[in-house]
Amino acid sequence: MRFFAALIFALITLTSTAQEKVDTLSVFIPNAFTPNGDGNNDYFQPYFSSTELSIVSFEMIIFNRNGCIMYHVYDLNQPWDGGASTHDYFDTPSEVYVYFIKATFSNKKTYIYRGKIVRIN
Repeated sequence: MRFFAALIFALITLTSTAQEKVDTLSVFIPNAFTPNGDGNNDYFQPYFSSTELSIVSFEMIIFNRNGCIMYHVYDLNQPWDGGASTHDYFDTPSEVYVYFIKATFSNKKTYIYRGKIVRIN
């Protein structure tokens, strides 16, 4: 799946036939961030919004253009700061990275999101 827009916004409607209930999930995944410490767009993370659903499991992996894992986390509240996951926090270059995000929600549905993120120094 390729994303060309500056901002990714997906609206997914989930229907349960047993309850005749509709759950709405909004997903926002930015395609660029600037980890320069100015307080604006310093981190990369997805944003999920729902009045009915909650996240029960989460995984995010960031790869560089060579396929090396730069960041791997299982906690939605730990966004990528642009450094490497080795925790030596060397300065990673401005380039395009690839993300893989897997989220399972309280309705037992799992969604996978793949795309590109640009790190701008």
